[in-house]
Amino acid sequence: MSYYKEQIPELIEQIKIAMQQCMSLISQEIDPTLNDDKLHAALKGKRVAVEDVKFYAKEIDALQNEMLGIELESNETRNFAKERASAKPKER
Repeated sequence: MSYYKEQIPELIEQIKIAMQQCMSLISQEIDPTLNDDKLHAALKGKRVAVEDVKFYAKEIDALQNEMLGIELESNETRNFAKERASAKPKER
């Protein structure tokens, strides 16, 4: 077993800790007496924390699947303009 694969369980645990920290940030109350700038910053921080939680959850799934040897199909969006530009021109 490679060193990387040996570290996956510990990495998953560390990601779970980071995810819990984001979740606690999301659940904190926002002081209603904050001025507009601070309120905006607090809401933006919560939004970023939500995105981080989604990212961490996907990373945990990917690492667990990798540990189990499960290969999932990529959901990458195809860039048709780039594919067309790199395609060979048709011969006439």
